[in-house]
Amino acid sequence: MTEEEARQAHRNERPLLVYIYPDAASERDEDPRVAVEEDPAFRDESVVVGARFFDCVRIHEDDARADRTLKAHAGAAPCLVFLRPDLTPAKCLKGRFNAARIFPAMCAALKLDYENCLRTTIKEQGKLEEEMVKLYRQEEELARIGERIAAENRAAARQRLEEERKALAEEVRTTRDALCLREKALYELKPKPGA
Repeated sequence: MTEEEARQAHRNERPLLVYIYPDAASERDEDPRVAVEEDPAFRDESVVVGARFFDCVRIHEDDARADRTLKAHAGAAPCLVFLRPDLTPAKCLKGRFNAARIFPAMCAALKLDYENCLRTTIKEQGKLEEEMVKLYRQEEELARIGERIAAENRAAARQRLEEERKALAEEVRTTRDALCLREKALYELKPKPGA
């Protein structure tokens, strides 16, 4: 992370989640940057949702040693460092990672400066996903109506189907727009007063 990247992150008022990775073990050819992405802990839904509130970066331990904010944690690689928007460390997880350790650390780091609650966000995201499934079903119905219109020979029946399709298309558009706005609001950071 360069000084310019750090300043940009501060301007965006987003906390940072920094993965400091070590050199690959000599007996393994694995790239630790790939290994962390393949780790089930980082694919866990709660961790994925929580990561949307952070600017996430990956940095080699040698580069971390050269960074004034991260040098204190470089010797602990692999580790996850949670930084507040002012770049002060909020939390550091060392050793093996799992969702049961990462998610609470994310919650704690976020709560220092923001009113957002990750557990509530996950529940609301689940509700949004259920509504998206309903929307997809409406879009499928829209396609079926289009197929029926193409197959219909009678003008009056085609006209009725066109009207039905037009009304459903408007409902789909309105619902999609509303869901997009709700999702955007759900992931918007809400700074604490005075933070």
